[in-house]
Amino acid sequence: MAELDTCEITNPLKTDFMARFNGEAYTVHAGQSKTYPKYLVYHLAKHLSNQMLDKEARELTSKHEPNSPFVPQVGLLMNHDNPTRRKYLYDILGSKAEVENCLKQLTFKSFIGDMAEYDQYVEKVEAKKNAKEEAAPAESAEDKTPRASKAKKEE
Repeated sequence: MAELDTCEITNPLKTDFMARFNGEAYTVHAGQSKTYPKYLVYHLAKHLSNQMLDKEARELTSKHEPNSPFVPQVGLLMNHDNPTRRKYLYDILGSKAEVENCLKQLTFKSFIGDMAEYDQYVEKVEAKKNAKEEAAPAESAEDKTPRASKAKKEE
């Protein structure tokens, strides 16, 4: 990874996300995408995915009693590479290749869970993207017909 290679980070949350790198604050607003050097994006992606995992863990543990066998799993989710983290990183980074590159740069103890869960998630998201892309040209072609233009003017 070259020092000036860049990639995009997207905040999929409904709230703004802020993290620090070398003492400088970086904010990615809710739903916003920003381009930074890869080393910075991977750092921010780790913290954003941690925040997302923490939120999910808090919601799940609030449903369980303190001595529930689920509670120790929260630590495993935060310290290990797992399908849930990979799903969040995919939403943040937007590609499977960037998720892999990010995970190579970060330090996690090991992978736990079923990788097929992550692969199925990626296939589902990419199928939705492809369906939208295929539908978009058809809609724009319909809008350019004289009849569609006239109908829009009358509305």
